[in-house]
Amino acid sequence: MTRSALMLATLAAATVLAAPARADDTGTDIRTLLETPRSAPPPHVNFAYVLEVDATYAEGDEGERMATAVIEVDATKPPGERARVVSRNDDTKDLTKIIDGVIEGLEETDNTPERMAESFYCTLDAETFDIAHQDHVRAILKPDMASMEAVMRKDGTPKRMARRLSERLDGEIILSKLDGGRVVASSFRMTRPMSVMMIAKIHSMELKQSCVPSPDGHQRSERLSMTTRVTAMGKDMRTGMEMRVRDVVPVVP
Repeated sequence: MTRSALMLATLAAATVLAAPARADDTGTDIRTLLETPRSAPPPHVNFAYVLEVDATYAEGDEGERMATAVIEVDATKPPGERARVVSRNDDTKDLTKIIDGVIEGLEETDNTPERMAESFYCTLDAETFDIAHQDHVRAILKPDMASMEAVMRKDGTPKRMARRLSERLDGEIILSKLDGGRVVASSFRMTRPMSVMMIAKIHSMELKQSCVPSPDGHQRSERLSMTTRVTAMGKDMRTGMEMRVRDVVPVVP
């Protein structure tokens, strides 16, 4: 995946314990479930899978143009050998840049096995959060600004950028209480625009992720979508990308 998608996919992951538990008259409190010992996902991905990518791009009043790609990924291989493009349809320079970015993100040398695992698995990383809602089926958590900033800093985002972005993010993580508190979905969005340097401005950004069990029993990302609207150098640009992971199979050493 592209670095921005990897960072946001890591950001969309959240939470290990903090603060005292809040009473819940509909079942076990989510904080109690999260205290239950459980095995962590492996630090690398022992699977091959198919990655489907849909990308859109538009400028000004133009209608959106769309690109698609199907990529076979073997996450056990070293950078430069992981991705095989099965098909792609990107007929403009801007769409080609988006699809190329996905492939380059998979193959870049600093996309270590550990980083691939962070992107592949839906884990819980935020240190503090509020409980927006919980019943006997699910809980909705809202990570605080400091937790979101810490996740971005861990991924290498510069301190000032991480702070400014975390001040403008609002989101929620949905956990299944029927499955011990596993992440099943998350969404994050910018609440107000942010200028970048002197020439660009991010007007909106939204990320959504859904998670399902992988063959090893840990939650993995099934679908990740991101939309942005940016103005730069007199251009008003809207981009969208959805990545779907399917056909996950173990790779025998």
